[in-house]
Amino acid sequence: MPLRREHLSVVVKALVTYGLDISVRGNGTTDPVPGSYTYAEGTTVTVTATPAAGSVFDHWELDGAFAGTSTTINVTMTAYHAIVAVFAVATYTVTIKAGVGGSTSPVPGSYGPYSYGASLTVTATPSSGYRFESWLVDGITYYANPLTLTVNTDLSLTATFSAIPTSTLSGTVSNAETNVPIAGATITLDGNVASTGSDGKFSLTVNAGVYTLTVKVGGYQDYLETVDLSKGGTVTKDVKLSKTPQSIIQGTVKDSAGNPISLATVTSNGYSATTDGSGNFTLTVPPKAYTVTVSKSGWRTESLSIDASTAGTYALSFTLTLAESTVQGTITDAKTGLPIADATVTINTYSTTSDTNGNYVLTVTPAAYTLTVTKEGYETWSQTLDTTTPATYIINITLTKKAAPAVEPKWILLGITIIGLAVFLITKPKTTGG
Repeated sequence: MPLRREHLSVVVKALVTYGLDISVRGNGTTDPVPGSYTYAEGTTVTVTATPAAGSVFDHWELDGAFAGTSTTINVTMTAYHAIVAVFAVATYTVTIKAGVGGSTSPVPGSYGPYSYGASLTVTATPSSGYRFESWLVDGITYYANPLTLTVNTDLSLTATFSAIPTSTLSGTVSNAETNVPIAGATITLDGNVASTGSDGKFSLTVNAGVYTLTVKVGGYQDYLETVDLSKGGTVTKDVKLSKTPQSIIQGTVKDSAGNPISLATVTSNGYSATTDGSGNFTLTVPPKAYTVTVSKSGWRTESLSIDASTAGTYALSFTLTLAESTVQGTITDAKTGLPIADATVTINTYSTTSDTNGNYVLTVTPAAYTLTVTKEGYETWSQTLDTTTPATYIINITLTKKAAPAVEPKWILLGITIIGLAVFLITKPKTTGG
């Protein structure tokens, strides 16, 4: 059959094809996948963009020009085309809210943008009288606080709080043997403190929970107990205290001649007493070993040890000696270095003289003094000296000789004149009468 013109046209049209290049920019892929394709003229090609995790589809570029933001694009092949699917890093917004009874850090508000995979830490802080319950994150409950999240989508966070119920612990503290109420006892519930009144009663309101109850008062053994106040309301707890076993350390303080020393201070482990006019003292202490120290101004401090670990009465006797300080040294000539004997050394009312070797010794009552040294023909030497702490103080002294007095010229001339006159009178010839 002969080939007609219309048949030839169809054949020619069927032979025309065009190329289509598909590529991506950023993290993502396409369908068909990126690559080079050939299509017959007039074919409509549909391309779909799919972003990778952490990315979003941004837009199409067709032959270098913006071609829309829909994830699907249709291209009719009437010429060569190049399609680029452009992806961008995904960013998200985080909204933080706080329920009644607390605050958050960061404070409530909207934050962002956060890049995909960013880390965010939020902290809930309850107000007084409230406690933190949980975080609600897009309907999911989290109990951690602070809470750290990885941001990979828009998030809405709400901190929730609840009012803390309170409990009141009340009761009476009394002597376990006599049942007599004890006033001034200290009641402690994990840092919450109260004290008993004259009737021994106490009342302490705290947040509901489990606490350690401590009761203390001088002369009694400490009381310790765990109390459950988690249900709220009022809980009554009476406390019986037993007397603390005690040791009595008593004694006297005298001097070396047996005379009592009054107003001496007696101390041991924080306990103290003062001796009376007869030198007596008494210390009432918990049973254990002690070192007892007696001190008084002007006297040497003395200490004695005693094992009073069994409750009872113990006796101690102290003999104090007067405290003394010794000042000693050598006195020498500042120029020659030779010792100076018979120099007078004075410390207030104390006095002595140096020996042939220039040595001196003075014993004084501990105090602050002025030390003075004098010697005929030498300049006076003086120095402030603090001997408050009983000890031996070595003070070596050098004395400087006084300078010879200067003679004025008029006195020299007068001396020469007198000497000359004397010589004249001695040598003048004698005359005899006629």
